[in-house]
Amino acid sequence: MQYKSLFDNQPDPALVVDKFNVIKLANKKASALFGFRTPEMMEGHFFLRLFSVNETARVKKTLVGLKRDAPVCVEDVSYKDELGVMHHLDLHLTATFDPILASDLVLVTVQIHKLDLEDGVNKNSLLAILNNLDASVVTYNRDGVCTFANDGFLKVNNKHYEEVVGRRRESWMSYEMAVKEEAKSAKVLISGLSSSDEMELSINRSHDSRYVISRFPIIGKNSSVPSGTGELITDVTRQRVQEEQLTLALNAFRLSRDAIVMTNDQNKIISVNDAFVRITGYSESEVLGNDPRLLASHRHDHHFYKRMWDSINQNNHWEGEIWNRRKSGEIYPEWLSISKIVDEIKDNIHYIAVFTDITQKKQTEDEIENLAFYDVLTGLANRYLLADRVAKSVQADLRSSATSALVYFDLDHFKKVNDTMGHSVGDKLLQEVAIRMKRLIREKDTLSRLGGDEFVLFMPDIDPNDIEARLHALVSQLNQPYTILDTEVTVSASFGVAVSPVDGGSYESLLRHADMAMYKAKEDGRNSVCFFNRKLEMKAIKKIKIDNELRYAIDAQELRLVFQPQLMLSKESVVGCECLLRWKSRVLGEVSPAEFLPVAEKSGLINSIGKWVLQQAVSKTKELLQINPEIKMAVNISASQLRSNDFLSSLLEICSDYEVPACNIELEVTESMLMEKADSTMKLLKSLADHGFHMAIDDFGTGYSSLAYLNWMPVSAIKIDREFVQDIHQNEKHRKVCVSIIRLARSLDIKTVAEGVESHEQLRILQQEGCDMIQGYHYSKPLSGSQMLLFCRESAELELKERGV
Repeated sequence: MQYKSLFDNQPDPALVVDKFNVIKLANKKASALFGFRTPEMMEGHFFLRLFSVNETARVKKTLVGLKRDAPVCVEDVSYKDELGVMHHLDLHLTATFDPILASDLVLVTVQIHKLDLEDGVNKNSLLAILNNLDASVVTYNRDGVCTFANDGFLKVNNKHYEEVVGRRRESWMSYEMAVKEEAKSAKVLISGLSSSDEMELSINRSHDSRYVISRFPIIGKNSSVPSGTGELITDVTRQRVQEEQLTLALNAFRLSRDAIVMTNDQNKIISVNDAFVRITGYSESEVLGNDPRLLASHRHDHHFYKRMWDSINQNNHWEGEIWNRRKSGEIYPEWLSISKIVDEIKDNIHYIAVFTDITQKKQTEDEIENLAFYDVLTGLANRYLLADRVAKSVQADLRSSATSALVYFDLDHFKKVNDTMGHSVGDKLLQEVAIRMKRLIREKDTLSRLGGDEFVLFMPDIDPNDIEARLHALVSQLNQPYTILDTEVTVSASFGVAVSPVDGGSYESLLRHADMAMYKAKEDGRNSVCFFNRKLEMKAIKKIKIDNELRYAIDAQELRLVFQPQLMLSKESVVGCECLLRWKSRVLGEVSPAEFLPVAEKSGLINSIGKWVLQQAVSKTKELLQINPEIKMAVNISASQLRSNDFLSSLLEICSDYEVPACNIELEVTESMLMEKADSTMKLLKSLADHGFHMAIDDFGTGYSSLAYLNWMPVSAIKIDREFVQDIHQNEKHRKVCVSIIRLARSLDIKTVAEGVESHEQLRILQQEGCDMIQGYHYSKPLSGSQMLLFCRESAELELKERGV
């Protein structure tokens, strides 16, 4: 087209349309007037569709009758733009022919009424408002072509104006969404009613969601025929998230298992949750407007609350354990956290308190503490709590020169109570002992049970002159009879005492020294009090050395047997001998059996030593049988050996190896051994007797002296202890004991053997009273193996001479 530059720059809006009413050309003024971003975007649109239906008919009629070179003016044509602003236009139509295109064309120039020119200021203002809205605005004509999009819409969809305006939806949004949007617009156009909808949009590949409210207003509604629809999209994601957070917070507040209470700046309750009602027993209506002090237990003084509020005011927070009171009056522990909330905008202050009922937690902690620091059976302190208290007190003693006493004691013959009366009686007895002791001790004293029947009494800060008197009072009380399950039980106790700081500067040393003293009390006859001294420590040290050296004694061939002959008084001939164990250590020298046998028993070495003794004794018996076929070898058996499962089989194997008949072996046991596990002991002794072994009761009269067992134990001999024999010629009571034992044995067809006969006067009395056999220095001291063989040989030869053989 010629003169296009002149066309583009003329002052009025101008368009060129063809005979089909299709816009072929438009200048900038025209595109701005009719809502197109550029003139080129108008090209291809139908000219008549720019106007309403009524105006279209009038303009179309004019165009049909238009003649070349005869301009016509269509006045006051109404036009409503995409913003709904009404314009009044005069259209000047001029028909012409374009030789280049060989086509009839119409030049349309537009003059805007003066009023509309003034309204243009309002339109610009409206555009500025729309572009600055916190919402997306877009309009479409009836064909679904976008006619306007504000900056908000373009920014949200990341599009340029040209990519949206003048195009249908499917060109810049997904097909599925375009179909849905088109359907909503069609519904609005058909119904003539605006609509709104809330939806969730996925805005990127990560499927991040935004929540929007879409409103679909009708645009250009004129003569009941709208020209199009608009869409106002408001992003409500922030509001939606805030609502969800508020709902979540309210649910968390209401459903929290922890009690929550909120107060205002006057510390008046303004809100509580369900857990508060459940824990305190107060309903919401009962506490609203009240001060939280209605929960106070009065267990805490004003200093406690002052520290609490100082922390809240300085740090905006306090947390700790507190005791409060329920509506029922019950006092309970809770873990409380208080936070101060300051609204800097409104200058408001609130306090939020969150607390948990920790009653069960405290009970569990107490139970754990009881298990960790207290004895389950008696409720007394255990060794861990005792150690802690003693350690702290001993350190204080060193600083203040005070004195404390640690007393180690156990019940004498407690095992007998358990074995004969049952463990239930034994447990009850321990509980009664604990109760009786707790009544007699001071409040600051600690009574502890270490285990079994072993107790420790710790008396801190005590006058050394009062210790012995207090302990003798305890001994006296413990000796009083107990009634256990309708049975009267009497026990005694042996006490060992160590004094701090003289006897030790630590719990371990005091306990060790008190233990030494206790065993000395037992050795001294039980039921007594013994104070630690350095001699006891030296004795204990020697026991340790004995234990260490005894482990190598057999391999080092330091052990040996000696044999003390036994004389039958009626024949005055050797009928047997007792083998006695001796030990000469390369380190310790000669060690008494009274020292090393208890150590061997306690350490477990007695079994291996006992087996070695049996082998040596049986071996020597074989040699003696060649001289005297009727001689018996007496061997002492320990309690540990009797408890061994293989004792009988081992003994039979040894006798078989040396071809020594069982009838020539006499096993010596003590009364106390017979009473330990009496049923199993009886079965073993009967089995031994069935195999031909003889049984003798050693040290008769010094143990239980329960004569009933003599009726059912296979006993062949009773040995009268040297304690009664040594002064039988001077002590009438001991003489009567010996006479009673001899007569009892004779009535049961049991032989008697008197030990420790050292004088002719003792021999005479025993012979006179009917004792069967004797052994002792008056007749012969213990002999070596070769000496014993010689002694038997000489005794046999002497007997033959006396017979005249």
